[in-house]
Amino acid sequence: MENIVANYSVREALLYPAMTRIWLNCIEHNAVMVAKKPLFTIAYCNERIALIEAAQNLPDEQQRSIGHELKRLQMVAQADVCRGVQQDLKVYINGAWESEETRELMYRLAGGDLYAASSGNSWVAINAMMNKGTEFMETYTVELSMTGTNMPGTFPELYNDAAATMRTLNTAFDQLRQLSKVQTAAKIESNNEMYKQTIDMGMAGQQFFRDSVIRSQFSFEAVCNMISPPGASSAILTVVDANTNQPVVAQVVDTATNRSLITSIDDGRAEFNQLSAGTSTFAVNADGYDSEDVTMQLTTGTTSRAKVLLQPAFVDTTDTIAVTPATATVANS
Repeated sequence: MENIVANYSVREALLYPAMTRIWLNCIEHNAVMVAKKPLFTIAYCNERIALIEAAQNLPDEQQRSIGHELKRLQMVAQADVCRGVQQDLKVYINGAWESEETRELMYRLAGGDLYAASSGNSWVAINAMMNKGTEFMETYTVELSMTGTNMPGTFPELYNDAAATMRTLNTAFDQLRQLSKVQTAAKIESNNEMYKQTIDMGMAGQQFFRDSVIRSQFSFEAVCNMISPPGASSAILTVVDANTNQPVVAQVVDTATNRSLITSIDDGRAEFNQLSAGTSTFAVNADGYDSEDVTMQLTTGTTSRAKVLLQPAFVDTTDTIAVTPATATVANS
């Protein structure tokens, strides 16, 4: 699906009232506006206000994300179950082979080489680990059983049920995430269209009232400042996968206040407002990725932005995760 980019730079909580206010200003000064451009009738303005309200009523970020976030929490719990049965399998491997070297080799064949990555809730690693474990038990059933004195005959079914539940949850999570992306695209498209129409009308209003104090009532920036005066600092962190540049669901914590936000699944953004100027540090944590601290310099009345590139956890040949430190690029606006 094509990535839809917002053409507006303000948060939605400010976008809708600002656009509505500008169309109300057009109604207030309608005699001049219609005289200069007959399109801008009161009925036309009211239609635009209704369309803005319709865009606002489309599912917001919280409504779009609740489904897949709840599913993600279920996946976190099921990942613990999977790691538990994987450790049980390791016990049976140790019981079937005496040599430490053979035990280590067999455990790796059974998915143990992916256990470290699975501990970071890498869904790909967990599913791959469980698949290897299933294949291993099918190949070495006799050795693991030891004529019924080692691995119980019911264990493979228990193991496979845990793996199947994980796969089912993962599929549902992916479907809900895709639905969220579709809903986000629809909302951004509606927002973009109303933003364009508002800006176009506002530019006309500024021209028609170019020699009047009324001119500022048609300026999007001026109206935004009237609704939400600049003062405190803001910070926007966008967290993406360093390899794919795709958004990452991450927890971002302002270490000064301990305030925590979850990034949007749609674009990986977390927005902090009403922050004090100065140096701020944000802790970024995501399932399947290395944690990272990002330091930003905040300035009064501006929004600082940081793009955080997280490296996925990779597994090397010694059962450890090879991680390249995350990086962040910071800019002020």
